[in-house]
Amino acid sequence: MKLFDRFRKKPTVDETTVPATSATTPTPLSADRNFVDDLVSYFSSETAVTAAYFGFAYNNTSKAHILVLAIDHQGDEDAIQEITWMIKSQFMQDTEIFYTSSVTNPELTDYIRQHNLPFYHKNILHACNRKS
Repeated sequence: MKLFDRFRKKPTVDETTVPATSATTPTPLSADRNFVDDLVSYFSSETAVTAAYFGFAYNNTSKAHILVLAIDHQGDEDAIQEITWMIKSQFMQDTEIFYTSSVTNPELTDYIRQHNLPFYHKNILHACNRKS
């Protein structure tokens, strides 16, 4: 289980442009984008991701509940975690979220899966997956 770095909940004015990867002009971020919508968009395009959950777990070391993003997938762990972290960095800077997956910590992922509904599932269109 890894702790994502802390991020702001909404991007500031200085953070509202995506860095140019080549000689292209930066594109402004849409004002109606958010963390969950961007995660769902990414997971929908990534065939290896089958489901994703948010849930709370108790950390015996810190004696506190922690927010966990659990991802079921069969693929490149590092690539999925990197893109997920980049999406989080745009929207949730002030929120600690622990990352776990069916590859890195199957026990914690199973716990989160058993106690929470997925906000993304590859074969099910949930209300939070639909854009109006």
